[in-house]
Amino acid sequence: MNARAQGKDLAKMFGDAHEDFDGNPPDEKAMDLHNNGVVYEIGRNSPGASNRHLAVLCVQAWTNGKLVQMNAANSTDLAYSNSTEAYVYGGGK
Repeated sequence: MNARAQGKDLAKMFGDAHEDFDGNPPDEKAMDLHNNGVVYEIGRNSPGASNRHLAVLCVQAWTNGKLVQMNAANSTDLAYSNSTEAYVYGGGK
């Protein structure tokens, strides 16, 4: 929403600053910065989108494996979104 309303560059400055604090675990910071970058592009490319439409686009990004998440098998590793669902929900081995 920030990228849509204020532009990608200002949204990135705000988002990066939000992640830059003492005690922020490096893997979580890397995950957040990556995911923020993906959604900044969504906002930049969707100037007239409603908040609901932006939410749908973000869910689609997750479904399409464009975002990263903490790997359920090893919480210090990042995995592309939707790649660990079988493990999390009992379908994996």
